[in-house]
Amino acid sequence: MANKLIVYGDTVLFLPAAQSPDSCTARSRFKRGEPVGFRMTVVDPMTGKWVEGAELVLNVTYGNKTDKIDMRDRSTGNNAKPGMWTGKWVVPDDAPAGIVKWTVTAKAKDGRAGEWSPATTVFGVESSMLAVVN
Repeated sequence: MANKLIVYGDTVLFLPAAQSPDSCTARSRFKRGEPVGFRMTVVDPMTGKWVEGAELVLNVTYGNKTDKIDMRDRSTGNNAKPGMWTGKWVVPDDAPAGIVKWTVTAKAKDGRAGEWSPATTVFGVESSMLAVVN
């Protein structure tokens, strides 16, 4: 376990706060055209601290397509959020209704890696998974 990273996170409505009071609220059901925000954290199991400078990649699979999205490290900048990475995926107009599979892989500078996939965790209950709805 010491060689693996702990990766976890959630999905939220990813609209600017001025555009919607529901911005950044946890959700799992999205309509076509809505922006899904993926907020992730990576922890070193040996230290219990965030892994600085890790690279995270989000893979979102819907229908027969997979979108690959590099996630942004939010630990620097104007509105810094240490320990948080974000990725945005706008539900395409051609996305079929139903469950959307997604995974996030993380890789630290020292080569250690970890993965989060809600479909393979204890949270893999279909009714709570990311879904495209009409």
